[in-house]
Amino acid sequence: MEKGNKLAYRLPDARFGYLHLVQSRSNSALKINGIELKEGDGAFIEEAKEELEIESNGEGKAEFLLFDLA
Repeated sequence: MEKGNKLAYRLPDARFGYLHLVQSRSNSALKINGIELKEGDGAFIEEAKEELEIESNGEGKAEFLLFDLA
């Protein structure tokens, strides 16, 4: 995801998520609902009650994996 880009995602009810920001040495960073992640960081999402807002705010492109878990 290019710097400054945003996306929104809603987890279905009674589901969990995990987001992992891939380490790429491009000084990428993400904010997920206002919480900043640096390269190599991950975030476990417990039954999100609101839409997830993901924003790329690092120097380079952010490569991440978002898992939607039962």
